[in-house]
Amino acid sequence: RIRVAMTGTPMPHGLTDVYAVARFTDPTVYGPSFAAFRQKYCVMGGYQKKQITGYQHLDEFEALLSRFTFRVGKEVLDLPPETHVTYHCELSSDAQRIYRDLEEDFVAQVREGVVTVANAMVKLLRLQQVTSGVVSTDDGMVHRVDNAKQELLADTLEDIGNDEPVVVFCRFHADLDAVHEAARQSGYQSLELSGRRDELKRWQDGEALVLAVQISAGGVGVDLTRARYSIYYSLSFSLGEYDQALPTDHRPGQTRPVEHIHLVARNTVDVKILRALEKRAEVVQSILA
Repeated sequence: RIRVAMTGTPMPHGLTDVYAVARFTDPTVYGPSFAAFRQKYCVMGGYQKKQITGYQHLDEFEALLSRFTFRVGKEVLDLPPETHVTYHCELSSDAQRIYRDLEEDFVAQVREGVVTVANAMVKLLRLQQVTSGVVSTDDGMVHRVDNAKQELLADTLEDIGNDEPVVVFCRFHADLDAVHEAARQSGYQSLELSGRRDELKRWQDGEALVLAVQISAGGVGVDLTRARYSIYYSLSFSLGEYDQALPTDHRPGQTRPVEHIHLVARNTVDVKILRALEKRAEVVQSILA
C-alpha cells in the first residue's frame, strides 16, 4: 500500500504541522509520539512553558524531512516576477489614545461607550480592529474611530489607476465595508468574496475593478489572476491563510508582474503581525530550501 500526501502549504503555522503528514505517510521517520517530536525539535517557553518560542536541531529535522518529501516550487511554472511593498499611515490622536488604553489597561473609553477586553487574545483582536479604524464597544456595537487606513487605501487605488483590477484582502467584515467605501470614494465599482457574499464570478467577468476578499473565506484555491495588484488591508497571525492568499493572483494564467501591497498603521500590531508572518515564512523556507 502506498500513501501519498499533497499540499501547497506543508507548514502553514510552523514546523510541528509536518508531524501529522509524516506520521500518515511514514510513521517511522519522526516516531509515533508527537510529544517526543515536539520536545526534540521545539524550544518551549511562555506561560508554563507551553508555548513554542523557537526551533532546534533543524539540520536533523530537514534531513529526515527529505526522506519522504518531493518538492516542486514556483520556478517550474515560469511565472512573471512578484514584489512586496509596504505603505504606512498614522492613526489619529484619538485612535492612538484608544489603542494605547487598550494595550496598557485592557479598557478604553470612546464617545459611544466603553471597550473592555477580557484577555490577551481578545486584546490583540481589538487592537487590530483599531488599526483599521473601528472598535466594538461592550454593548456589541461597532463604531468607527479613525479613517487613516481607509484613506490610505483610497489613495492607493487612485495611484494604481482606473484601468487595473485590484484585489483587497481583509480580516473583518468592517474592513470589507471600508474597502467598498474607499472604492466608492475613488469612483470604482467593488464586489466581495467572503462568508457573507460570493461575487467572484461577477468580478472575474469584469463587472467591477475592485474585489474585497475576506482572507479566511476567500483566500484559498481561487483564481484572481485578472488582477496583478493585491492589497492586504488587514491580516491574521495565520501563516497558512497568508500563504494561500499570495498565489491567488500569482499563478498559472498570470502574464504580468504582480505587486503585493501591505497597508500598515505605524507603531501598532500591524507591524508585529507582518514581521511575525515574514519570520515564520523564513523558517519554513529555510527548511524546505
